Amino acid sequence: MLKHAPLALVALALIRLDVAASADSSSLFTVALGTSVGVSRTGDLRADAHESVSPSVDLRLRLFRVMGLDVGYSPLTSNDPSSTLVYQGPLSLSAVLYLVPLSSFGLYAKAGVSGADPKDLFTLTADANAYHGGGGLEVYLGEHFAVGAEFLVLLPGLRSVEKALVADALRRSALHETSGAAAAADKPLEVGDFVHGGNFKTSLSLRYFF
Repeated sequence: MLKHAPLALVALALIRLDVAASADSSSLFTVALGTSVGVSRTGDLRADAHESVSPSVDLRLRLFRVMGLDVGYSPLTSNDPSSTLVYQGPLSLSAVLYLVPLSSFGLYAKAGVSGADPKDLFTLTADANAYHGGGGLEVYLGEHFAVGAEFLVLLPGLRSVEKALVADALRRSALHETSGAAAAADKPLEVGDFVHGGNFKTSLSLRYFF
């Protein structure tokens, strides 16, 4: 049932369009269709950073001008093939909270989950899960259009972190058997190897509110 939730959100948007096509960015309940281009940077533990550029489309439901829900699709989003961690997926579901909901611009916080399949968006422990959090700025152009910029910190999924820890433990064990001195000098993984501001995605967007 949950795997059909994104389709239900799209259906809700179409109903909204039919019922109240005159709504704009300042309405109490509005829907926005958007497109964006993002640049992501992720570093896998002790490897070099991986950078990629990906376009995306999203649907934003906005309620009472302060709460929102984003469903996004970025078909070219991928992780570094040599990486042991999953930092992002082609599908995303995010909660949005407008901290400054003015009529000329909006400043918001955003956090959510991404995955490779719709069902991944409703769990935190899928193999393809990753998480993100940050914020953005929207500047409204007239009643219906908005341009925006967004910055999100990317966090690897729990399952991929678990796999990375196991792989690191096995590597250190093998190193200890061959060279105890080298193993003693080799530091185990820490939280900072997974969670830091160096893994992020920035994007520029254009949205149409209706």
